[in-house]
Amino acid sequence: MRAEGPAAALEKILKVFDCVIIAQMERRKHLRVPLSANVQLHLEEGERPLIRRGMVSAVSLGGIGLYLVQPVESGSRVTLENRFMAAGGEIMTETVKGTAVYSKYLRDIYLVGIEFAQELSPNLQPHLYGHIQDTLKQY
Repeated sequence: MRAEGPAAALEKILKVFDCVIIAQMERRKHLRVPLSANVQLHLEEGERPLIRRGMVSAVSLGGIGLYLVQPVESGSRVTLENRFMAAGGEIMTETVKGTAVYSKYLRDIYLVGIEFAQELSPNLQPHLYGHIQDTLKQY
């Protein structure tokens, strides 16, 4: 049996990625794309807002997946400050409001899904919006 070269391995990976995109298209209103970003989540509960820090797993025009050390209760209203490197290498922070829709425990960390209060827009979150559009154009 002959070993695969890098080009053949890459082709297989891209086929799998294409299948994931097609599956997402069938289940979701918006496609998710990867985003390497830090996030500061503000829980809008009680007199004193609680702050959670974490990492972004993926983002779409309608929501975002986060990795957090502590859970966020479904239905909690949140404000997210996403800090990431935009096109051109500039570090940007853009803010989005939303609601937690799930919080799943995965090996000492929580995967938390946030649905945005309104879709990302080029006017309010130009860099996040641009990142999603640019990434989708590549596929």
